[in-house]
Amino acid sequence: MNEKANNRAEILSYLIISLLVIQSFLIILLLRSLSDLKLQINQFLLSGKISEISPASTLVGHSYIDFELPDTNGDVFRLSEQIRQPSLLVFSNHECQACQNMYPELLSYAKNHPEMVIIIITSNTMEQNIEFMSALTNDYPNIHTLLGSQKIFDLYGVNATPTFFAINSDGIIVDSASVMTEKEIVDHMKGTS
Repeated sequence: MNEKANNRAEILSYLIISLLVIQSFLIILLLRSLSDLKLQINQFLLSGKISEISPASTLVGHSYIDFELPDTNGDVFRLSEQIRQPSLLVFSNHECQACQNMYPELLSYAKNHPEMVIIIITSNTMEQNIEFMSALTNDYPNIHTLLGSQKIFDLYGVNATPTFFAINSDGIIVDSASVMTEKEIVDHMKGTS
């Protein structure tokens, strides 16, 4: 009986050791998988495709959300009165470094595409918007700068600037992205014509 108990204890010990080895192996696999997943997430975030998972991207394929906002001339700008041709809706902040880097590219795009309505909604003050637009008024009649609010940023799911929405002449949002170069803007607007 003693020998039988010893055999059982020995088998149980081997079983426990085997389970610990298997558990250790599974933990190593899990940690390796998490490390690979972390690497893939970082690569995705660095690829500039973050907008594909932002709330703003959920509007793609749907009609624009109409709004009325004050412009730099003191007039009320209503989006539905402008959507007769492809439009570019840009959410920005003049103090945002990425926006500051993007503005020359956007202005180049505006100059090369005078038929395009470009609507810039900012989270700045009206004074900052007027100062920004004072240099653009004569050269860029197709740009409208509007004073936004947190409500309009929330309606469009914008949580970072700059965020662009490409809207076709039927009023459908065909793309949403954070773009930085004129070439990216051109690519972003391809689905509007």
